[in-house]
Amino acid sequence: MRYSFHFFFLFIVVLFELLNGTNAEGLFKFRLATSVDDVRLCQALRRQVFVREQRVPADTELDGKDDGALHVMCFASNDGSLVATGRCLLVAGAPSASEEGEKGSSSSATASTAQQQQQRRRRRFHAVLGRIAVHANYRGQGIGPQVIRKLEQEAARRNAIRVTLTPHSYLHDFYARLGYRRVPGTGPIPVNEHCTLIQMEKWLNLEEK
Repeated sequence: MRYSFHFFFLFIVVLFELLNGTNAEGLFKFRLATSVDDVRLCQALRRQVFVREQRVPADTELDGKDDGALHVMCFASNDGSLVATGRCLLVAGAPSASEEGEKGSSSSATASTAQQQQQRRRRRFHAVLGRIAVHANYRGQGIGPQVIRKLEQEAARRNAIRVTLTPHSYLHDFYARLGYRRVPGTGPIPVNEHCTLIQMEKWLNLEEK
């Protein structure tokens, strides 16, 4: 009886870790795509999730931007199969809302201050996250949040301070728990009768906002 309780307790602990993503690093391996074959694997998983399951139009899913993007890949440690992926596109020189306000008052700024602002803008990047897909057999194990964190880390390493994404509307609360908010002034984006998207954002470095 004592051993049965012990194993039951261990089961509950492991289940809690899985659901909260704290054990995902041990069960799964993450890395960036490094070849054309890697990208093709990501695309195949995305077709399964987005086109077949969620009925996103195939031409919408495959938008021609994969070659210039970073792709995070997640593999199951037990058999090496690809179970999740996500994509990051970097846009250089995207100004923040506060910088747009600064431009409106530039007439009173000194030449040196304006030059400093331009230098800050050149160093900034805006990262667009998307194509985040988890295989149906591996959902609910904390993989999705891990993929998003990996994408954010890669974006931050490349000087991105703001990330945006366009998820399905029903995923609003999921992304809100990860620190995202609706982009002010934006509304739902209808794709078809099965798909409505929303725009969300997150600042990676609030002191720079």
